[in-house]
Amino acid sequence: MKKLEVGKDYINVLSSKLIVIDRAGDFDNRGFYKDLYKKDIPCTNYGSWREATEDEIIEAFKNHLIHKYGEDWKTMKIKEKHPSSNLARPINDNSYGVVISKRSDDWNVWNKNGLLYRNGIWVERLEEELKIHIKEAIKANTVIHCETEQEAERILKMAHELGYKWCTREGYKNNTEWNVYEDKMCYDLLEGAYSAYDYFKNKNYTIIPSTQIADLEEKKTTDWTPAPEYIESMNKKASEKLPIDKVTTKNLDIALRMVGIQLDINIIDKVIDLVELIENKGDDVTIKDIVSLQQTWQRHILKAKHCIGDVGY
Repeated sequence: MKKLEVGKDYINVLSSKLIVIDRAGDFDNRGFYKDLYKKDIPCTNYGSWREATEDEIIEAFKNHLIHKYGEDWKTMKIKEKHPSSNLARPINDNSYGVVISKRSDDWNVWNKNGLLYRNGIWVERLEEELKIHIKEAIKANTVIHCETEQEAERILKMAHELGYKWCTREGYKNNTEWNVYEDKMCYDLLEGAYSAYDYFKNKNYTIIPSTQIADLEEKKTTDWTPAPEYIESMNKKASEKLPIDKVTTKNLDIALRMVGIQLDINIIDKVIDLVELIENKGDDVTIKDIVSLQQTWQRHILKAKHCIGDVGY
């Protein structure tokens, strides 16, 4: 009977699912049982073993890779560089070749982002946070935290494209106000307001990092949960341009001043709201509609500090 050698790869004759790689001795060998990786496989001369082919070992590695990492093991990102890798190249740049091979008496597994396995050590997968559609962040008591001006511009540009505006009815596009709080800036897109991170934290708001929100193009698939129906309704309404939409608090104030009429800016804002309500409903305007509008004004009074940057704490 041929003696089993150290460093060779073997497959059990009685159970082809039991494989030893880089045999170390009679006991505590690394290898596979079905799709599981093992470190305690006995492999003695008294067992029924034959030398495994390269294809058999590669197939065993593939089965375990899918079990351990998932079907996307070839392209997944890794948490840290393998401790035995001495390459100066960075990981997770999609520049490596996908290889399962034996080199220097040891098996190596590479995917597109780096070394996955060598010397009995597997790297950890980098668990990337799933991104959400911006509509999932436009809801009551929820704000988006933008640590950079670039992120603020990206988020508000998307909100602008969906028809949302500041509570002053100014457009979001090219109007981020990010420099007010800089890396502490948070946006309440539903209310058209902003304030500092600590303010919303103290109010127990849900704070979503802007980096967790995908670009609109990225999420034009079926892998996101649609926004609540009332948000969809708001978007539809926002896309229907009415003549009053061309009137802002600012330009109406200027026009009134030009003809010698000076009103408080909050009064002008309420006049625009009333005209918009009448334009929408005409003679069907009810007392209930007026009361609802007054409640909206009250909410805006409570949140006005956000629009002008006065957090009040």
